Amino acid sequence: MIPVDQFIREICLSIDDNDRRYYNKIISSMARGFRDLNLTSVPSYKTIDVNLNELNMIDWPSDCIFPLYVGVGRSGIVYNLSEDKSLTDRNAFQAVNFTAQDPGFINPTLLPITFPNYYGVFSTTGELFGISSPYNPIGVYNHLQAIRQTVVSGGFIPTDIFILTYKYDATSVGLQFIPTEFEMALRSFILYEFYLRKDKSLSDRMKGEYRQQATRLRNFYNSFSDGDLQDIMTQNYKSSPK
Repeated sequence: MIPVDQFIREICLSIDDNDRRYYNKIISSMARGFRDLNLTSVPSYKTIDVNLNELNMIDWPSDCIFPLYVGVGRSGIVYNLSEDKSLTDRNAFQAVNFTAQDPGFINPTLLPITFPNYYGVFSTTGELFGISSPYNPIGVYNHLQAIRQTVVSGGFIPTDIFILTYKYDATSVGLQFIPTEFEMALRSFILYEFYLRKDKSLSDRMKGEYRQQATRLRNFYNSFSDGDLQDIMTQNYKSSPK
């Protein structure tokens, strides 16, 4: 980890800014570069407990770039909900049904769909790690980007804990240190912006180097897409406890 102040001072020296007149400008540029890398090249996820608001919806945290999935904690197990894009904020309040009975128990007589369980035996009873059918014992959700909220629907019990996993803006709490692997990419981004109106040719070269460094970071983290992570965590129609 490299202290931000040390990093900025080194940039100032590299552009002959011994008086650090561009110090604040470089910090702003560094923050923009960090956000871009955070969004496109680096896996940065956070999982938190959330509450439903008065409309039975989940308000996205202020540092949320976009949510990945929603889970419900119950009896020590986290169940991932299915995504249902037909849900809207208009049916949010009616959608949540808090019941005294745990809907996680599946009555086989109500589910005439057979599938192999852990032991290879076909039955209508789901195994521990999920049910290979469209039936979901907990509920569903839909992310509403325009209003930065997530609507949920299902049969929940009062003791359920709602859990949100999302990609977050790492600059929202302020930067004090820079990961070492970010150094070259951020340096290229800062110089690209710094020379944008001073030396277009040099700026273009720095922009090209930044793109190469961003690709290097993706390879360094061997990062799969956010969609891949969502698929992994919500496979088996999102009914699997993780």
